[in-house]
Amino acid sequence: AVFLACGASRSVRLNIPGDDLIGMMQGLDFLREVNQSHPVSIGQRVVVIGGGNTAVDAARTALRLGAKNVTIVYRRSRAEMPAIANEVTAAEQEGVQFHLLAAPVEVMGHQGKVVGLRCMRMELGEPDASGRRRPVPVPDSEFNLDADTIITALGQVLDLESWGWQMPINQRGWIEVDPETMATGIPGIFAGGDATAGPALVIEAIAMGKRAAESIQRWLRGEDLLAGRHLESEWPRPETIEVAIPKTATPKPRIITPEMPVKLRAGNFEEVELGLTAEMAMAEAAR
Repeated sequence: AVFLACGASRSVRLNIPGDDLIGMMQGLDFLREVNQSHPVSIGQRVVVIGGGNTAVDAARTALRLGAKNVTIVYRRSRAEMPAIANEVTAAEQEGVQFHLLAAPVEVMGHQGKVVGLRCMRMELGEPDASGRRRPVPVPDSEFNLDADTIITALGQVLDLESWGWQMPINQRGWIEVDPETMATGIPGIFAGGDATAGPALVIEAIAMGKRAAESIQRWLRGEDLLAGRHLESEWPRPETIEVAIPKTATPKPRIITPEMPVKLRAGNFEEVELGLTAEMAMAEAAR
């Protein structure tokens, strides 16, 4: 038996004119280089394209590397941004600028290097398959942003080109698996994690790994993969669980985690959230 946990390691490209100029970077590659302490030259003006956690991480990291002007360009409104809300707020506090309802149309260059990004303003139309309102271009609304470096964080996909062999792929571009057993369409091959569902949470990948481990053990023993198992679809959803709260209970706000002052964050890669004191932790647990 084989278990595939290869993730979704290839970044989505812009596919607009100029996206191969010197100064274009992928968000994951940028963060990996910084995390491994490799020298990264980004200049003074950085534009980050995207609205997820990778985009926000890249923008805050660019500030810490010394960029004087960092801008996030996102094609929807702030309400539709998939990034964690308090991370977006922290980015704003640190000085990241936001151009919302804007989409890139061309990377501008000079002598083979990035010098700017041409964008078009958008407006929100009808909801798309994700349930979010689809961004629609506004005619004659183009504007330019100066940039030394443009970092794209548009999502991740399977790196199928490097495999050299075929796997069953679903319509969304992920490895096709049975959601209960994590079995693929090829006997003895199982898969889980981002490669089967797209970029998500670590705990979801761990759950898939546990289901796959049970399936693999049954496969090796020649047993039925489903018989007698407590299937994921049978577990109660959080929204269906009723919690009995005593009528005498007094609601208390959650404890606010202390953070490093914004003025100390420039060039500083230490943790921003400083953690709770013992007293604060006990108060939070008791509430």
